[in-house]
Amino acid sequence: MVRRWIKYLGFEEAMRLMNWNNSDPSFSLRANSMKGFTRADLVERLTILKVPHEPSLLMDDFVHIKTGMQTCIQAGLLKDGLCSVQDESAGMVYAIDVNKGRLRILEETAKSHNVNDVIAVVHADLHIFSVSYLPTKN
Repeated sequence: MVRRWIKYLGFEEAMRLMNWNNSDPSFSLRANSMKGFTRADLVERLTILKVPHEPSLLMDDFVHIKTGMQTCIQAGLLKDGLCSVQDESAGMVYAIDVNKGRLRILEETAKSHNVNDVIAVVHADLHIFSVSYLPTKN
């Protein structure tokens, strides 16, 4: 795999990719302002839960965490729709699934969390799509 990355990306870019792959994951949490839950509210809750965090320098509703995601889940922050895990560069979220039932549940959940205006569901089988666009072996 490393040889392939170096071949396609070059040595320096492959090294950056490998370093990134070996780094600890981080998460961006977006406060759900549609429910009246602000970033300040999220920061307060994370402080109470003792989850290390730092406010985003780019977006007003976002907070970054490197550890403590399980604590956030157990505290119900995600389930209650007070925040969501979202990349700061993401705007519209497209949920693609072959199972119509899962898409229906997602639509209902998005509506109950007042975020249905940024989630679009697409009924499709991505396996078929991915197989048809896989690169051929050299």
